[in-house]
Formats: sequence, structure tokens, C-alpha cells
Amino acid sequence: MEKQQYNISAAITTYKRDWTVIERAIQSILGQTYPVKEILLIDDNGLDSPFCEKNRQEAARFPMVRYIPMEKNSGVAKARNRAIAEAEYEWIAFCDDDDEWLPFKLDFQTGLLDRHPGAVLAYGIGELYYDDTGERENVWQYDHFMGNPTYADILHFDYVGSIHLLVRTDVMRSLGGFRTEGLPAVEDYEMWIRVAQKYTVVGERKVIAIFHMDHQQHISTNLSNTFRAFVNIYRMYQDDYRKYPEAHAQILWNICRDGIKSRHLECVPYIFRWFAVRAGLLVRTSRKGKDTSANA
Repeated sequence: MEKQQYNISAAITTYKRDWTVIERAIQSILGQTYPVKEILLIDDNGLDSPFCEKNRQEAARFPMVRYIPMEKNSGVAKARNRAIAEAEYEWIAFCDDDDEWLPFKLDFQTGLLDRHPGAVLAYGIGELYYDDTGERENVWQYDHFMGNPTYADILHFDYVGSIHLLVRTDVMRSLGGFRTEGLPAVEDYEMWIRVAQKYTVVGERKVIAIFHMDHQQHISTNLSNTFRAFVNIYRMYQDDYRKYPEAHAQILWNICRDGIKSRHLECVPYIFRWFAVRAGLLVRTSRKGKDTSANA
């Protein structure tokens, strides 16, 4: 199969990060076996931040890096949207400032797109690396992998995962980019729901990126934010969740789990709703089992 040409913009969003960490991300992009056309460094520190001037000076050492400062700290969704607006090429790939791509990441993803004509998004798997201990751990999508998820599948689980993908720039623009209101967390998951609603996404279970973190960072994930975000995602797609009982049960479980852990009394009605949906699924499963036995 002849390999197609993919012109790619790489986008790094950064906030209050030491330059040595940002440079590691840049070098991982420059070291790709399938080269990018440009690297956008979106600085979300704000123009009055000391990080801003430091990042501007250091970025100037890299001819391929286009330094783009945000006027003020606006959050990762707005920073990524700025990258989508500024990108000059047909495909865009995101990299968080403290993460790094493995050298074959883009080669792997462009090959995946070659094998699936018409797909607008290609993804792999990330690996967690704990800088404080040197431990490695697969992200949860590794054990729950799905390579060609439908819209219903993505409503059920975030099979695509975090920002280790390659996606068509015009698709991101046509869908309005990442939501900047009402989603204090998992805004990337909601974005992939919208992509899968209209387009084909593909993936393979291959580790292509490293997510750097430490145990304290992992433990301190803001469950209150994820609770609020899952509630809002449920409200946005409530009609469709009702069409897919397994997905309906899962989003309610996400809400209940994070609501209980963050001690939100608002989760109580969702607990009762989850029990009702779950009971309906058990009844359906039981009936299917009886029908199978009767036809045997």
C-alpha cells in the first residue's frame, strides 16, 4: 500500500512548567520518524507571567517552533482551541507539556489512517511513567481497548483516551473545538464523543506516548471536577444515552463513583437512576438467556 502524504501541525500547550520539561516534549516531536511541518507552543501562562518571557526566549532557539502566548491564563481547552485556530496544516496532533511522544508515534498513526481510508482520527495507547519512582503503568484503555469504536461505544467508554492522537484539523474546527464552559475536566472525552457522532475513528493497542507524572499528582486528581463534568456530559447527551442502556449505566456509574468519592450530595438521585438502569439491563440479560435456552 502506497503511503499517503500527511501534513501535520503539532501543538504543545503549557502552563507553569519548567522549560526543561517543555523541551523534552519538543525534542520528542522533532525526533519523529514521520516529521511534522510545524510545532505550535501555546503558552497559557499569560503575558504578565515570568514563565512567558522565559518560554519565548527558549522557543526562539527552535526554528520549527512557533511561540503563541495567550493574553491571560485561560485553561487547557481554550489553549488547545487556539492551536486549532492557528494550525496551518491539514492534521493536528496534541502533546501536553510534560509528556513525550515515542519516535514512531506519527509513523504508526499515519499508517493506521492509510489502512482505514475515510477515518479522521487515529489513536494509540499511552503509558504512565512515575518520575518520582521510575514505575511504569499502562493507562486503563490498554486493558479495555477497542480499535474501531462507534458513537455508541464512545458514549459507553472513553476508548480514545487523552491527547495521544492525530486528527483532521478541519474536523476540529467544524465541531467548534473543545468546550470551554461546563467541563472542568474530561473535556477531551466530550470532544471525541462529538467526533465519533459524525466521523470514523480508528486505533490500535500500541503504546505511542509517555505520560509523565508522580504518585502525588496521580492521587490528587480532582474528583469534584470530574463529577461535575460527567454530570454535564450526561445532560448534553441524555437522549442518546437512553437509546444505549449499557452506555447509560456506565455514565451514571461514572457520576456516582466520583460523586461519592468527592462527597457530593447531588449524586444521590443519580445513584437511584443507576440502580434502575442496571436492573433493566439485568432483566434484559436474563430474558436473552431464557430465549437462547428455549431455542437450543
